Amino acid sequence: MFACLNRATLGEGSFDQFLDAAHAAGWPAVEAGVEPLVELDTQKGPHAAADTLKKRNLVMPAFFASPQWRNDEAEFEKTLANFPRHVEVASRLGVKVALA
Repeated sequence: MFACLNRATLGEGSFDQFLDAAHAAGWPAVEAGVEPLVELDTQKGPHAAADTLKKRNLVMPAFFASPQWRNDEAEFEKTLANFPRHVEVASRLGVKVALA
């Protein structure tokens, strides 16, 4: 079990600002959407996402699942298409739980 800082707690700001704030406050883990880490993985390679967390001594034990099931069917289908890639990157980071 990890004490996690949830991204919604800080409100506005970039993903990097969120990670920096979590690190500065001494949180061991963060809970957020995995999309920024997927983008890093795509742009800079498979180690970039892990390095982003590691340099701040953070782990991500869970992530918010990307499929938007609360809206209409079209939005759900569109966001569901990205989910396998999100799970792939999250799995490489050691994430074991997707939250809905």
